Amino acid sequence: MEVLISTDSSVESKTSLNLWNPLTGTRLASFRGPPAAPSSLAFIRDEGFAVVEMGKPFIHFWQYGTPTQTSRRILCSGKPGPMCISPDGNFLAVAVEEKISIWQAATGRIVTVINSAHYRPVTALKFNDDGTYLISGAQDGMVLAWQFLVLVSGVSSVPFHSWSDHTLAITGIHVGMGGRKAAVFTVGQDRSLKIYSLINGNLMLSVGFPMPLTYVVADAAESAVYAGGADGSIYQMKLGSPPRSIEHHVATESVTDFIFRKHNHSITALAISADGYHLASGDESGTIHIWDLYSRQAVKSIGNSKTRITNLIFWIGNPDGARSGKKPTIVFPEVPKLIESNEDERQDKEKLVAVWNRFEQPCETDDIHYHRGVKRPVGSLGACAEINELKMRLTKCELVNQKLHEFYVDQVLCNNTNNIGNKKRKT
Repeated sequence: MEVLISTDSSVESKTSLNLWNPLTGTRLASFRGPPAAPSSLAFIRDEGFAVVEMGKPFIHFWQYGTPTQTSRRILCSGKPGPMCISPDGNFLAVAVEEKISIWQAATGRIVTVINSAHYRPVTALKFNDDGTYLISGAQDGMVLAWQFLVLVSGVSSVPFHSWSDHTLAITGIHVGMGGRKAAVFTVGQDRSLKIYSLINGNLMLSVGFPMPLTYVVADAAESAVYAGGADGSIYQMKLGSPPRSIEHHVATESVTDFIFRKHNHSITALAISADGYHLASGDESGTIHIWDLYSRQAVKSIGNSKTRITNLIFWIGNPDGARSGKKPTIVFPEVPKLIESNEDERQDKEKLVAVWNRFEQPCETDDIHYHRGVKRPVGSLGACAEINELKMRLTKCELVNQKLHEFYVDQVLCNNTNNIGNKKRKT
């Protein structure tokens, strides 16, 4: 079953994720949590969902098979922005202002941090479909393509491609199919849509629109691209017969084959179903419309949050399976504190999760190290799971020891001192 997942910026609703039936407009399920930041909703393979909490330095995770549907969270070094997860589910790329942090999903550790990624805050992050490239866009108008293996290995932090054709902030990025031969679609506040070739870095097409663009998405076949406008219009441009020149500036509505008009506020999110029949659009007012791409009509309107829609994604899965008790392959341990925190941070009473483990994931502390072409042995639970379980036990023991110490000081020592003082007064 194909389900539409939406997030908004509402604090009063106390729900982070809403699952909708796009055909009937009924809500199938919801996940309690904080409001989600724009461009931060991602899937961890078939394990669960992850979002960035708006305005706070937390990333929240929901896992399948948990009946309570409560989120776990980890702490970032700053307030994160856009986030994406590699297609294999092993790495998370999180933007913190102008920096990009790469997290390893097996251990929760930061693999690398790109400090000189952009000069202004990052506004968009996307992986290509095979995870070999990471694409980033920022308010400085730059779009950078990174070879992900080079980043993770620490060999270099220099981007493979650097595109500076946009003159204002980047507002949306879409990466097509095809691995390293994919096309990269970008839109910005400079009212332009640009299409780049990932394999050679060439600019294939640049089209000017009547107003600033806020989001971009293309269907799986890349037969058409859809760009959301600041006035609520959705522009459709078919790629089967693109303009002959690379630079194509048109100030009228003839630049597109068709314009979808029903929103009255700026478009904030777009998503296309896997079969290519439906387009979902969300705006600043919290309205979501489902469009039939063949009849070009809005067939359903769902949601009434009255706050900004921050993410829209079509997901193929069973919404009832989230509570089916499926045994996960990733464990979100219940750690009362951040394992990597210092003593001052451990005084905080917030329950934070610092690491999560994949059972089959090998660890760098295994007896046989990984070499190219050589597989590492993995136990029943994996070395990482055992090590992190010991860390959790150690953290719990430290907390219990601290409480025992406080109890001894308050109840035993203080009472003995008072008793001695009373005896001296009587004598």
